Amino acid sequence: MASFNTHVTVGTIVSGIIASSALIVGIINSGEAFIYFGLGTIGSLLPDLDADKSIPTKIGTGLLSIALAFLAVFLTTKLQISLLELIGVWITTFLFFRYVVFALVTHFTAHRGLFHSIPSAVLLGLITTVTTYHLIQQPSHRSWLAGVFVTGGYIVHLLLDEIYSIDWAGRRVKRSFGTALKFWSRSNWIATILLYAACAGLYFISPNPRSFLNAVTQFSKKIYSQQQVMPKITWWRSLEG
Repeated sequence: MASFNTHVTVGTIVSGIIASSALIVGIINSGEAFIYFGLGTIGSLLPDLDADKSIPTKIGTGLLSIALAFLAVFLTTKLQISLLELIGVWITTFLFFRYVVFALVTHFTAHRGLFHSIPSAVLLGLITTVTTYHLIQQPSHRSWLAGVFVTGGYIVHLLLDEIYSIDWAGRRVKRSFGTALKFWSRSNWIATILLYAACAGLYFISPNPRSFLNAVTQFSKKIYSQQQVMPKITWWRSLEG
């Protein structure tokens, strides 16, 4: 299993690259890039919320609670509420995630259980999408993008755990291999069914993804164009011959 520092480092790098790329091609603005970067980084730490109460876990849940509290404030500034109300949003969000959500996750899940799985990554992303669209009242494409960043960061975490489940020097596979990047739990089919049902229900109440898919298509076309990827300076062109 990858360490906490590894998850933080890789999660921030991947989220930063994707958010910066979207900013460069004009899909999002600088403020949105910061928010999506934060969501991707948060997503890369979420799978370890079911870990035992070790020092890294306590530090991680504390940092996540702070980040989510600031994110809630950023997302509610457009509501034109007072400073005291914004402070209330920050405190409420922090306390809710730090002492309610994380405590429930730790209590009802086993580390490397179903919480370490692809459907859990999808579930957290859909929760983000639905919350951003219905409660924070963001447009459809922004809501889906927020969910995708969370799911993407989550999957990066799972991939790292699987990579670290292989002893590359000794050329052997550890027992933990296959316990992170999975689609179901063989020991708990009821929880697996409920997890997939929750994903289906959340998708049903999610906004239409058409505008988001159009934005992804636009992003793909721009990011692969020579004008957007390659530097527009003389020395680069000289290297191309």
